[in-house]
Formats: sequence, C-alpha cells, structure tokens
Amino acid sequence: MSKLVKAKDGVEWYADGTILLIRCPQCKRENYALAVADGVCCWCGYKPKPLK
Repeated sequence: MSKLVKAKDGVEWYADGTILLIRCPQCKRENYALAVADGVCCWCGYKPKPLK
C-alpha cells in the first residue's frame, strides 16, 4: 500500500488512488471488513470521491 495522503471521517485516501472506507461519514456505521477495500459503504452505498 502506498503513502497515506489524507484521512477524514473514517475515510483514508492513498497516493496510489486507493480509498479505504472504514466508517461511513453518511450513515455513521462501521463498514463491513470485506467492503473496506472496495471503498463503498455496505450499509447505505456511500462512495467517497477521489482526491483531485
């Protein structure tokens, strides 16, 4: 995994474009472990936008 660029509200953005969604900022629930690497909330479908 590459270098962490930004972490905010349970979302982590990495230099290689990877987005890990640990806790959803929309529904406030912890994401299912296998869905963290997908970057999509398994509860409400929220998907964070990539950094520019």
